[in-house]
Amino acid sequence: MEKKYLISIKDSNIKFNAKNNNYSILDSAIASNIILPHGCKSGACGSCASKLTKGTISNKNSELISKNNSILLCQSFPNSKEVIIEYTSDELKILKEKNRNNFKIIPKELLLQVVENKSVTPMVKELSLFVPPKLNFKFYPGSHMDLTYENNKLCRKYSIINSPNNSLNLESNIVSFLIVNHNRNGLSKIIHNKIKPGDLLKLKGPYATFQYKIKKDDPVIGIAGGTGISPILSIVKDLLNKNHTLNALIYLSVRNRDEILEMSTLFKLRQKYKNFSFKITLTREKKLPNNIFLNGRVNDNLQKIFKDLSTHKVLISGSDKFVDATYRHVLKLNALKKNIYYEKFSEN
Repeated sequence: MEKKYLISIKDSNIKFNAKNNNYSILDSAIASNIILPHGCKSGACGSCASKLTKGTISNKNSELISKNNSILLCQSFPNSKEVIIEYTSDELKILKEKNRNNFKIIPKELLLQVVENKSVTPMVKELSLFVPPKLNFKFYPGSHMDLTYENNKLCRKYSIINSPNNSLNLESNIVSFLIVNHNRNGLSKIIHNKIKPGDLLKLKGPYATFQYKIKKDDPVIGIAGGTGISPILSIVKDLLNKNHTLNALIYLSVRNRDEILEMSTLFKLRQKYKNFSFKITLTREKKLPNNIFLNGRVNDNLQKIFKDLSTHKVLISGSDKFVDATYRHVLKLNALKKNIYYEKFSEN
C-alpha cells in the first residue's frame, strides 16, 4: 500500500496529498491543481522557495531537512506524514485568491497545431498555435504553458505573450510564445530548427505562476530582459484594458537593436493609452545620435527615469541574473519588497 503524505500551507485551507515521496512537493501540488509559485522546476531560479514549518523533507541529494528551514519545493520530497509550508503574508493573500474554486483555471493537456513559427530577431522565434474555440481556452495574464516533445522527454515552460479578454479567453484563437535559442541542445533549439507550420505540439496548462496583486489605480513599471517581455506585456495590456488612464511603463533591456522585441506593440499601446510609455535600453551597443534608445544596463538608466519607486508596483521578468540584479536595484530606488513581483526564466 502506497504511503500518502499530507501537504498543507500554513494559515490557509490549501491542502493536497503526495501519493509517494518520489514526487516533489511542487509536482504533487501541480497534480492536485494547486497553484503555487514556481519557475524552472530545476532548482535554479528560486521561484518556488517557501519555509518548512512542520515535518521533514528530503532534497535531491537525499539529505533530510527539518522545520524552520527555507526549501525549494521543486527539490523537496515529503519524508513525514504531515508537512506544513509557510509563505509571507503578501504571498499568502495571492495564493488564497488564486486557489479559490471560483477563480482557478484547471491546467489541461492540449494537442495544438502550429500555424506560424517566424523569426522576429536573430535569436528569437514567435511560435503561434491554433486553439479550437470548442476548447474554451481560458488563461490569466502572465500565465505560461509547459511544452513537451519526444514523448515528454523534453519539457519547458514558455510564457504566453497574449493578453486575455474580459472573459479570460484569447482575443483570437491563436496563442503565441517568444522562444529564444541559446544554442544549447534543448527544446528551444528544436523549436527553432525543426518545428514547422502544420506540426502538432503537446502542451499543458495554463499555469498562473507569475504571482502579483495590483489594484486598478496602482502605477506600474514592468522591467523585462529579452523574452521576459512576454508575461510583462500580457499583464500590462490587461491592466490598461481595465483602466485606460493607468500610469504604466515598460522598460525593455536587450543587447542591441537586432534583438528588440515587440516594438510595434509598444508604439501601438503608447498611441492608445495616454499614460503609457516605454523605454528600451541597449546593453552592448554604443550610443548613437538621434535615436530613442537608452544605453547600458538597468542600474545605469532606471534612476534617470524614476528617482523614487515607493508608490509603484514593480513587475520583473527575465533570466535569473537579470531578475536578481534588477530586484536589488529597484530596492535602492525605494521600491517596497511587498510591491515587487517577478518571474525568472532558465536559459537551459
